[in-house]
Amino acid sequence: MKNTEKAIVVGAGAAGLAAAYTLRNRNINVTVLEASDHAGGRTAGEEIDGFHISTGAKFFSDHYHVALGMCDELGVPIERVSTSKVTMAFYGKGDLHIANAANLLTGRLFSPRAICQLLGFVRHLRRRKEDLESGDYTRLLDLDTSSSVADYVRGLDYDELLEEALEPMIRALILCSAKRLGTVLGMEALWAAAKKRYSQFSSPVRGVGAFSDALAQACADDTLLSTPAERVALEGSEKRAGGVFAKGEFMPADVVICATTATTALRLIPDLPDNIRNVLRKVTYSSGCHIAFGVDGHPLDIKPGKRHAFSFFPELDDCLLATHADSTALSRSTAPPGKSIVHAFAAEERSDELFPLSDEEIKCRAIAEIRRFVPAMPTEPLFSRVYRWREAVCLANDGILTELYEIRRHGYPGVEGLFLAGEYMDLPSVNGALRSGINAAEEAIDFLSRDPGTGEA
Repeated sequence: MKNTEKAIVVGAGAAGLAAAYTLRNRNINVTVLEASDHAGGRTAGEEIDGFHISTGAKFFSDHYHVALGMCDELGVPIERVSTSKVTMAFYGKGDLHIANAANLLTGRLFSPRAICQLLGFVRHLRRRKEDLESGDYTRLLDLDTSSSVADYVRGLDYDELLEEALEPMIRALILCSAKRLGTVLGMEALWAAAKKRYSQFSSPVRGVGAFSDALAQACADDTLLSTPAERVALEGSEKRAGGVFAKGEFMPADVVICATTATTALRLIPDLPDNIRNVLRKVTYSSGCHIAFGVDGHPLDIKPGKRHAFSFFPELDDCLLATHADSTALSRSTAPPGKSIVHAFAAEERSDELFPLSDEEIKCRAIAEIRRFVPAMPTEPLFSRVYRWREAVCLANDGILTELYEIRRHGYPGVEGLFLAGEYMDLPSVNGALRSGINAAEEAIDFLSRDPGTGEA
């Protein structure tokens, strides 16, 4: 039997769905408002003729404990692929070079100085191994300064390593330059990449989109699609969340969880206290243009017998893409047998350059770029899809993690019955978004249990 309290969750991305799932499991009446015609946000999936496209995030890390735990609850199997079974490559000297011991030792992959710096940087990361793998980003807040991860690495005198290896990896993983990325998130991403080079990838069978679909299905009865929120109503002189305006109507609620990007939260809640608004204004995102192709065979494979997972490209004028990848290297079930999905991502200014173009123009430019390095890529794939992410990944820069942590410690956001969720409220990632949604739901449940104005305790 459900309680009489009413909750509204704004946004059906990873954070919003995690919040709604938690509220449902605690028998709280919840309604999820989603502006688009499908749930999942940047973790959504699309199925085309047996191809399963993850439109945003591509795989989980082994320390995504929240995400992996929810997969277990929802019955979503995880496929783990040893890095020994896949290849990755870096662009340098006009060509792609596989990341393996032979290319590393012969200098085809990185310069001798960059290799020495790589060994030193891995040792540096290992000193923080327990913190990096704890799942508690607050253990790394001593790194959360106003400088970027690029400045941090340069401070270690690892300039060549940054240019030749770390910068291309960050552009592929976060879709931004290292000089824009916060140090904590950058170190977490680089640690995950370094660790995976000697361990395994984890991905839901049929991709991250399959996990998102399962979570969306669990909340489907309480989700209103194509229902954009217009404003969160704050009532009274002390400002209390009273509900949400959507489609010109007022929907009352005892608690409201705004599970959107920080940019959208600022627009939906214009009466937020100044201390919260000033912090949210500092939250920035990378932009990314994602192009997915269904193809016959596995055209990206560079080495016989090994599936090619990623290629990493630096920020150069003659490189349109930050990365191209084959999703079947990490999850074989994302495509029918004998076929694959090739993903291509453009980052930052290059994605902004593509956004105004038609899908057909973007497709042709991406194929031409891939074929520069992989001639086996077909000029006419079975299908293509273009996804424009103007706010792709929260960059957690300028000390924002520390500021948000301090606000939460002192009772954010200063409005009774209002709670914020989203990747920016945690360490930005799918795992962080899910955890932020669960935390917001638990805080809302605690508020309902002790507030006499909301009905039954």
